[in-house]
Amino acid sequence: MRRRYITLIEMLISLALLSFLLSSLFFWYHHLTIRHDTLAKKKWPLVEERYCDQRLQKLFSHIKLQSPFFTTRDDLVFIFDNGPHPEPLLSHQVLGRLYYDERNNTLSLGVWPLPKEESVTPSENLVLLDRVTSLSFSFYYPPQPSKKTVETEQVGHPVPDEGWQSIWQQAYTAFPAMLKLTVIREGKKEDERLVFAFELPGEQLISYPKEKKV
Repeated sequence: MRRRYITLIEMLISLALLSFLLSSLFFWYHHLTIRHDTLAKKKWPLVEERYCDQRLQKLFSHIKLQSPFFTTRDDLVFIFDNGPHPEPLLSHQVLGRLYYDERNNTLSLGVWPLPKEESVTPSENLVLLDRVTSLSFSFYYPPQPSKKTVETEQVGHPVPDEGWQSIWQQAYTAFPAMLKLTVIREGKKEDERLVFAFELPGEQLISYPKEKKV
């Protein structure tokens, strides 16, 4: 039987087909890589916001409604249970400050031990969200249908108004039932407005009387 040799034309055709196949594979691989990177970039801000929400949910579920609890221009000072921590002085009940870091454009949480006599104490600063341009707070103080005319512990202290308010004074002896954070975050085309709402733990049970039917 006569042996058949591959001609030059057949070899060139084979190389052309192989080149076309490899080019197609590399094209689709490049296309899928770009698409994956694009989706990852779009998804990443949502991941960051979800992380921030989870951290805040955990933070405010362990908040201690006791003095100090107040706001200044763009921060909130409070006491919360930090749980176990490598630094013993930052474990369990600590002083927290949720604030807008204007220098770094971040929503940050500062943690310190409760005020004591020691002049030098450890501290911790956590970044919860970046690209932040402003931060504001809203507090909800519910109606008090069964409150006394004069509360003994509130004599000489201001009383918060019922409903939503943007400032919580340090002189208040009462505490809000809900807290809302409004964060403005820088976007590529326009700024994004994020709202985080939290129910604060409290021992007081609020009941509302039913309206009488006419």
